[in-house]
Amino acid sequence: YIENEQGKPAIAMKRGGGAGRMLRPVVRGMTQMAAPMLKGTGTKFVSVGGIETGKDAYDSLRDGAHGFAFNTVLSRNGNRPSVVEDIIFGNEHGPGLVPLLVEHGMPE
Repeated sequence: YIENEQGKPAIAMKRGGGAGRMLRPVVRGMTQMAAPMLKGTGTKFVSVGGIETGKDAYDSLRDGAHGFAFNTVLSRNGNRPSVVEDIIFGNEHGPGLVPLLVEHGMPE
């Protein structure tokens, strides 16, 4: 969100935005683009957008992010703690972050 000198939004919003899964390809691309540019600078960044599974979280780390955050998947599922457990440990739909880290190690 950016304001102009008059305190108004610098980018006029006429329609609603997007969230959740639809952002994943954009966020991955931006992460893959930014990570090499920031390497060696000491700058750390968090990948946010469309993270709904352990694989999504692992991919964020593999793409170069130093961390990740997720919100839409929580909101959509009533903020249940089991959503976090599924991302971290996995469920019948896929592995969680911890099993992926055990199998593949921490990405560089």
